[in-house]
Amino acid sequence: MNPLHHRRRDGCKSPNGSKATSYLMGDEHGQDAAGVGSRPVRTVAVDDSPSILKTLSVILELLSGVQLVGTATDGHHGIQRVIELQPDLVLMDLQLPGMNGLEATRHIKGRSQAPAVIMVTADDTPEWRAAARAAGTDGFVAKQRLAKELPEAIQKLFPRTTPTPFDCQQPFLSPSPSSTTWRLPVDAPDGINADAPSSA
Repeated sequence: MNPLHHRRRDGCKSPNGSKATSYLMGDEHGQDAAGVGSRPVRTVAVDDSPSILKTLSVILELLSGVQLVGTATDGHHGIQRVIELQPDLVLMDLQLPGMNGLEATRHIKGRSQAPAVIMVTADDTPEWRAAARAAGTDGFVAKQRLAKELPEAIQKLFPRTTPTPFDCQQPFLSPSPSSTTWRLPVDAPDGINADAPSSA
């Protein structure tokens, strides 16, 4: 199916399809995607949802060797932030107002010394994964499994980064009094379970 089939409100068209797992396109031999040495992996997050940007910030704070240096809320602004900040990594939403994440990624990847780009989206289908690959992304993470998949995707591209020890299968902010569940804030993004059991 052509991934550019049904147009959505934000100018990005959405396909139908079954849920699929994430993919990673980092160096199979474990080399940093951007050749980063001992300094932190400078990261820009692009998403039009304040709650998602907040969640991404929390996850990145739990990763040793990663630094969030900027955010943007649409594709055009995301490109500007990349030019201004020259990050090593961009976390790019798919559905964005104005210029969508695929178009923004193509612009970013067309530049010299382009950063790694991980697509972060709720549109988790084989068609969108294929479209993201074609745009030049280095990874694809489902927002429904953000706490588990994003640290894995970043560590694949930048092997020296390490997550703070916790079960990445579960939400990641604060334990309930019983210590058997983890709770996200009330504005947690849709698709992330706010009362998941602590066992895998």
